[in-house]
Amino acid sequence: MIKKIHHIGIIVKNVEEAVKPYEQGLGLANITFETVESFNVKIAFIPVGDVQIELIQPLAEDDEFAQFVNNGGALHHIAFEVTNLEDRILQLLERAIRMKDHEPKIGSHGAKIAFADASNFDQVRVEFIEPTYKPLPK
Repeated sequence: MIKKIHHIGIIVKNVEEAVKPYEQGLGLANITFETVESFNVKIAFIPVGDVQIELIQPLAEDDEFAQFVNNGGALHHIAFEVTNLEDRILQLLERAIRMKDHEPKIGSHGAKIAFADASNFDQVRVEFIEPTYKPLPK
C-alpha cells in the first residue's frame, strides 16, 4: 500500500551550500545530514510538513548521481512510502512495472528502498521506501 509521498530527491553539487536557501531564505529548520556509504552520497533532509526534500551530493565522479551534477543538478526522484516493500515489489512486477531493484536495498536512516525503472513513468525515477525510523517532528 502506498501511504504518501515520503520525499523528493534532488541532486546537488554541495549539500552544505544547497541547504542555505531552504534554511535561510525559506526559514526551514530541523535539517539533518547523513553520509550513505552504500550509495557513496552525502544527503541533507529538509522536512516540509509530512514530506521531506532530500538533497543528494554524489561523492564519486563517475556514477549515476554524478551524471546529474555534470548536467547542473536536477530532480532525481520522487519517493513513495509503502508498507512491506518486499510484497510491494512483487505486486509491481505482477502489474508489469519494470523494477531497477528486485530486492530492497538499505538507504539513508536504514530504510529499505527500491527503485522502479524510469521508463515506466516517462523517465521520472520513482523510489519506494519502507522507513525504519520514526518520522521527524512537525
